[in-house]
Amino acid sequence: MENDFRIVIRAPINSSLAWDAITKQLSSWWGGEISGNYAGLNDEFTIRFGKTSKTFRVTGFEAGKLITWTVLKAYIDADRLKEEERSEWEGQELHWSFDEQDGQTSVQLLQVGLRPGIACYELCSNAWTFFIKESLYDFLTKGTGKPYALKPEKV
Repeated sequence: MENDFRIVIRAPINSSLAWDAITKQLSSWWGGEISGNYAGLNDEFTIRFGKTSKTFRVTGFEAGKLITWTVLKAYIDADRLKEEERSEWEGQELHWSFDEQDGQTSVQLLQVGLRPGIACYELCSNAWTFFIKESLYDFLTKGTGKPYALKPEKV
């Protein structure tokens, strides 16, 4: 897990706001077309960005502290990827963790399997950096994110 993609933001909010953003309000900062549920253990949901789609199952859940999504199915529509590379996310785990201290909340995403050397690393790590450091942060601190529908380039 040392080389797996990890990103952290820290915001002057309480942790329940951050928890709700990940478990109830993905469309407000990540965007796309979302179907299914993602707020409880064993929930399944699919998010689509045009032809790109990812289906997740919630496989870890500790209310207010940790939520884990396991990727069941993935298709990344990116010209730079070969057909066999478009499903690289399948089987990966995304661990969201939350920590509140002194009026600040840290939100961390660790994506186990997204690491340098896989074909989509640059594309996917850049997308996560935008969606977490800009869109999620703005959503948490200003009330308005920059979800995919508002982002002009293809992700």
